[in-house]
Amino acid sequence: MRTELIRKTVSLGLAATITVLAVACGDDSGGSSEVAAPAADDPAESAYCDEAREWAIHELDTFDETDPVAFRTYWEEFKAFQHVALDTAPPELADEWELKIETEDATINPVLERYDYDLAEMEARGTPEEVAAFEAPPEVQAAQDVILGYEADVCGAQRPLPADVSFEGEEPGPYCELVSAENERVSEVMGSGTEPAAIEALSDELIESGAEIAAAAPEVIADEVAALREWQAGPQRDALERHDWDFIGLIREGPAQDRADLQQTDPAIRDEYATVAAYEEQVCGA
Repeated sequence: MRTELIRKTVSLGLAATITVLAVACGDDSGGSSEVAAPAADDPAESAYCDEAREWAIHELDTFDETDPVAFRTYWEEFKAFQHVALDTAPPELADEWELKIETEDATINPVLERYDYDLAEMEARGTPEEVAAFEAPPEVQAAQDVILGYEADVCGAQRPLPADVSFEGEEPGPYCELVSAENERVSEVMGSGTEPAAIEALSDELIESGAEIAAAAPEVIADEVAALREWQAGPQRDALERHDWDFIGLIREGPAQDRADLQQTDPAIRDEYATVAAYEEQVCGA
């Protein structure tokens, strides 16, 4: 996943998400290791999807978002990626990319320039109108979701979007606490690099903690969490093993099924992932 004109609202910290070793799993009916060679016109192997996957890999790099110089460098790279994405976008995404870029050029980018990419200064001195520039209008939100959905389901560049389901009335509890701690651990490991040995060790850790998290899952997502944890120990781990724990190599060069196993976009698990993601977003604030 990656920096966006934010799905709902942008925090005044760096609004970036990264494709990481997913805290998810599934059953043995998942992906197969036998995958046919992609057709010459396979959209998953298009220039657009190549760029989307490369940006997902780029997002694994960490930097000090409170440093205006570092943030400016990052944002310029992000804008360059967006224009390449527009130039290579398939017809079904062209209008969405054009709307997204035009909106950011008219809203977010002038504000960032005005405060010289100093997010703390912008948070302290920004007017209500300037802060509102970081809220995606409904039509841009919809366009962004189309883009991200394509990059998940077709490109294998990221995980599925949260499901359109409400968990109103649910309260955070032990499950959210465990997920938060696990997410911090994933960020810690991924932020220090993606060496195969570290990825394998992280996978072992997540599988070991899976039973406790599944046991703490609230009833409304208990079945989905159990399925995800099984997927993590099964198809996802198998895909990583097939690529010798080369996380980046799998995203960049792996066959479509291996990417689907890693990112939980396989039809056998994508709905479960999307449901749990919606719960963690709405209830846990993840």
